[in-house]
Amino acid sequence: MFTGIIGCTGIVIKAGPRLLIRTPFKDVKKGGSVAVDGVCLTVLKTLPHKGGKDILFELSSETMKKSTAGKLKKGSIINLELPLRAGEEIGGHFVQGHADGTGKIVKILPQKNSRLYFFSYPSGLKPCLVLKGSVAIDGISLTIAGIRNGEFSVSVLPYTEKVSTLRFKRVGDSVNLETDILAKVIVNNADLYNT
Repeated sequence: MFTGIIGCTGIVIKAGPRLLIRTPFKDVKKGGSVAVDGVCLTVLKTLPHKGGKDILFELSSETMKKSTAGKLKKGSIINLELPLRAGEEIGGHFVQGHADGTGKIVKILPQKNSRLYFFSYPSGLKPCLVLKGSVAIDGISLTIAGIRNGEFSVSVLPYTEKVSTLRFKRVGDSVNLETDILAKVIVNNADLYNT
């Protein structure tokens, strides 16, 4: 379980089903979990380097197909988050690290002290996207500002852009989407509530 508060970014050293990422983490161990662009991956092996650890993950075909993990390349910058620990502050929202699908950046508009990002999404996610509800985009905890015509928008502050991969994103780029866990439970069990 994660919170969508991005602690740092990493860089892909080797892409593919065996994904190797350079991270600043020092305490990650084999068998642990790391959210990589919002996708929960299990640590297969760690190799120390001067500033932290290189981490090797093995990706399933499902992960490669349902997320942007299959499109990563050597040199790609990715968002990283370690799992939530008992007693820690929950600054974002509960994020499972299970991508519901991918979307694309449709447009980015400037605002007074932020920027408004618009994303496309798979039609099957529509019931789980709620105005003022939470959404994780590449693992970043954000609040939905608007939903219209097959797109949703989020307002992004400069700090969030600075500490995440959003600073590198452009219109047309693909992102991982994870809808709010409570919305998913309600939508997927709606028949239970109508009896």
